[in-house]
Amino acid sequence: MPKQFSMGETPEQSVMHLPSPLSHILAKEELLTSAKLIITEQPAAKSVRFRYKCEGRTAGSIAGVSSTMTKKTCPEVQICGYQGNAVVVVSCVTVNEPYLVHPHNLVGQKCRKGVYASLVPVDTMKLQFNNLGVQYVKKKNVEVSLNQRESIKVDPFRNGYAHKSDPASIDPTAVRLCFHAFLENPVDGKFTLPLTPVVSDVIFDDRKPKPELTIVGMCACGASVSGGSKVILLCEKVIKEDIKVHFFENDQQGTCVWFTDAKFETYQVHKQAAIWFKAPPYRTWDVIEPVSVFIQLYRPSDKMTSEPCPFTYFPLDPAYLCHLKTTKRKREEFYQSYQQKQGGVTQVAAQPPLALQDEAVISNLNIPNPLKPCALELLDLDDHQIDSGDLQKHLNEVVVPNLGSNFSNLSLTDTDLN
Repeated sequence: MPKQFSMGETPEQSVMHLPSPLSHILAKEELLTSAKLIITEQPAAKSVRFRYKCEGRTAGSIAGVSSTMTKKTCPEVQICGYQGNAVVVVSCVTVNEPYLVHPHNLVGQKCRKGVYASLVPVDTMKLQFNNLGVQYVKKKNVEVSLNQRESIKVDPFRNGYAHKSDPASIDPTAVRLCFHAFLENPVDGKFTLPLTPVVSDVIFDDRKPKPELTIVGMCACGASVSGGSKVILLCEKVIKEDIKVHFFENDQQGTCVWFTDAKFETYQVHKQAAIWFKAPPYRTWDVIEPVSVFIQLYRPSDKMTSEPCPFTYFPLDPAYLCHLKTTKRKREEFYQSYQQKQGGVTQVAAQPPLALQDEAVISNLNIPNPLKPCALELLDLDDHQIDSGDLQKHLNEVVVPNLGSNFSNLSLTDTDLN
């Protein structure tokens, strides 16, 4: 519709009243630079049951993470650095990056085709979501749901819809809410200025209890006290973002005296059925007999644990442990304690020799290369003053327990020690 000019006003004078195109461009850039969307109240992890479409709109609303029995809160967002007209669009996305459009729908007031959209109150620039539920989409309907989302061009991170042909890759038991704000464009008055989308914490389906944690089996039930051995743990239906592996030790009264976590990344959880990691080191390497501890699965979201399974830490080569002792007195004390623990070992001289370490045995114990002491370092001839004949005699008598290595067939000469 052509502009109507007032009486006595020339066309040139009327143009002067119109905003400059350059001023609109500058205003747009300034808005996108200063404004941002933040989440002021995260949704609770387990506050709503994902409902099927046939159940109708009977699901409870998603509660805020700060909700209590006496005070209920709701998820909330706020636009900072801007005050004016804006729209917030909310949709479901997958739990892991890259964030893809999730087939589950949002239901409630102001929801259409599985997506929520609402104007933001200008006075506060905050928007609460107090009537929002999640509708479960069955695997057979995943492609239909994503096609509908694609038709209305809802893809906050622009990662496409290729995953709609692989419904098995989408976790139906957990979603994130994606909040995407659009500011009013001063040029045409339309909401065409998008802010960077933000995602919420994970919302888990509270539709049914989660399966119990179970350790089905392990490839190895023991490791050296130095740690580092690879362990493959078989389990049942674990979520890689919601699982941990605990190592702990109890005393005779059942009190926990040592605790640590196994370190692993989400990619080390294989198809909800297996976890592989390296055994953490024991609290001390100075042990002379196997130590029994426990290994256990732990789920942080509901603090559930599996039944603990036994795990054994084995001592290092006694010669290497003795090498760690820095003084002659400590070495003697260590060997006396060692002989008392091992009643079947033949008593040796007051100044015992140090058993040489076999390379194959060391590799089985997973001792790192920098920690492998050589024979001359272990012998410490200045401290012991042992000649080759005495050393050969003692080596013929000593059998190193736990390692299964008999050194009676070793033969040393004077040239070997020089």
